Amino acid sequence: MTRRGLLQPIQLDGRDIEIKFLSPLAKAQDGEDIINVQQAVQFVLQNAGPDQAKIGFKLEDFGTWVAAKTGMPAELVRSDTEKAQIIQSGAEAAQQGIQTSQPPMQSQ
Repeated sequence: MTRRGLLQPIQLDGRDIEIKFLSPLAKAQDGEDIINVQQAVQFVLQNAGPDQAKIGFKLEDFGTWVAAKTGMPAELVRSDTEKAQIIQSGAEAAQQGIQTSQPPMQSQ
């Protein structure tokens, strides 16, 4: 509601407080949101391919978003710093794989 401008952000001891509605209707809407996003991503993957899905969507944030929608405990969700470290490690490993998978130079 704060995103829509209906409520002012609430702070307690200098920290933002997020209000999460837990009614059956709110939970059903969250479930529908997850299904809609899943269908959109699947559509792009099937029709345009994984590169377009990576360009069009913040795939690295989907896990966090779904965790919030389903009420997953925060201690089970990686922080932005942890995600960045994992992405960096994967990029480094991929780069090393590229470097080691190239055929050796042949001398003539």
